[in-house]
Amino acid sequence: MSLSTGPSVNAIPAAQRSATVTHRTAVAAVDKCIVAAMTAADQAGTVGVMAAVEHKCAYSPGNIYGAGGASAIVAVTPTVNKTVDFTIAQVVGATYYDIFFSIDAAPLWVARVTEAQRAAGCAVTAVGTVGAGGSAGVVNVRLVGTGLATTSAPFTVNNAYIPTNATGISCRGYVKAIIHAALSVTDMRTLPTLKIYPFISKNDASPSTWYQGAVVDFAPGSAVGKSLYQTTTVDVYDSASLAVLVDTISGTGAAVTIYVELV
Repeated sequence: MSLSTGPSVNAIPAAQRSATVTHRTAVAAVDKCIVAAMTAADQAGTVGVMAAVEHKCAYSPGNIYGAGGASAIVAVTPTVNKTVDFTIAQVVGATYYDIFFSIDAAPLWVARVTEAQRAAGCAVTAVGTVGAGGSAGVVNVRLVGTGLATTSAPFTVNNAYIPTNATGISCRGYVKAIIHAALSVTDMRTLPTLKIYPFISKNDASPSTWYQGAVVDFAPGSAVGKSLYQTTTVDVYDSASLAVLVDTISGTGAAVTIYVELV
C-alpha cells in the first residue's frame, strides 16, 4: 500500500487558490540595515583610560535578527587618559549598535548601545556598560574594548533584516506560496544577482516577530535555466503571514517585482 502525499499544486482546484497578487514592486535595495560612515574625535574634557596612541574605531548596527556588518574603520589619537566621541547617525531598522574601540587593526568590542541611548547621547563607562554622557547622536567611549573583533563572523556578514519593509500577506488556511520573481536590469555590464528570503509569522495582524526561511538564490544569467524571471514554492502550512525579503540584488539598474499566489 502506498501513502498519498496529497495533491500537487497544479491539481488544486482554482477555487481553492488565491488570486496572484503583486507583493512588492521594483525593489532595488536589500531589506537589511545599511551601515553608514561614522566619525570619531578626541574628547579632552572627559576623563577616561587610554593611551595617547592611534586607536581604531568602528560600529555595527543590528536588530533581533542579527548584526548588520561593521562600518569602515576610523583612526583617532586621543589625549592620554581622556576619551573619544563616536558620532553615529541613526540606521534605519537598527535597534542597537555594537561599539568597537582599541589599538588593534581590527578594533575590539567594548559595548552595545541601544537606539534610544544613541539618540539621546550616552557614554561607555566600562566594558559592556553604558551610562549617561555624550550628546544627541554621540557615544562617548572611555576605555578600550576586550571583546570580539570587527573581523569576527557575526560582524563580517549582514543578518540585520527588516521584515517591515514588506507588507505581509495573510496565508492562514493555505499550504504553499508560489513566488514569482521578475528581475529587470538596464544592461549587462555585470552579471546580475538575486537572492530572496521568505519570512513567516504566526501572527495574523501586524506581526511583531518574523522567522526566516531558506534562502532562494536565483543566480540569474549564470547558467541555462537561470533566466531573469523565475519562480519558487515555499511551505506556509500553519503560518499566518508571509513576507518576501530581498537578501541580495545587483546589476546595472537591477530591480525585482515579486508576485505571490497561495494554494
